[in-house]
Amino acid sequence: VVAATSADLGIVVQAAKGCWGTLRRLVSELSDAQKMQYLTGHTKPATGVALHSHPVTKGGKTWHVTFQRRWMEQFPWLLYTNVLEGGICRHCILFPEQPKRGGSLDATPGSLVLTVYQSPYNKALGKDGIFACHEKSTMHCHATKQANLFLLGVRNPDSRIDVRLM
Repeated sequence: VVAATSADLGIVVQAAKGCWGTLRRLVSELSDAQKMQYLTGHTKPATGVALHSHPVTKGGKTWHVTFQRRWMEQFPWLLYTNVLEGGICRHCILFPEQPKRGGSLDATPGSLVLTVYQSPYNKALGKDGIFACHEKSTMHCHATKQANLFLLGVRNPDSRIDVRLM
C-alpha cells in the first residue's frame, strides 16, 4: 500500500511504473480516507515555488514555458505533483478505467494518467489542447463520474445503497 501522508498522488503514479495493472492494484489498496485525501487535500505548490518548465525555441528565440497554477483552478481534476514535476488527472488515477485491449492510452491526445504532463505547455489550452481533449475523453468522463459518486458516498454515507439496504 502506498501511503498518502504527503498527499502527493504522484507517489502512486511513480510506484505503478507505467503499468495499468499495478496502478489498479495500488489504488484498490488505498483506504477511503486516503482516496479522500488525494481528491480533496492534495498538496498544492506554494506561491513562489518554481514549477516545472522547459525551453521552447522558435524563430531563433528561446524562452521557458512553465506549468501554470491557474490551470488547476480552471481544471479542478488537474493537479501538480512535486514528485513527478508535472500535471496528472486525480480522477483518472484514483478511478482508472480498464484500457481497451490493444489501445495505448499514453498515445492518446489528452492522456494525463501514466504519463506526466510536462511538455509542451504551449499546447495545454484551447479547444484542441491537451486539457480539453482529456476532459472530453471517455476515460476521464467515467473516472469523474466514479470520483463524484465516491465523494457523495463518503460525505453522505446514508445515501449509499449498502447502508440503505441494512
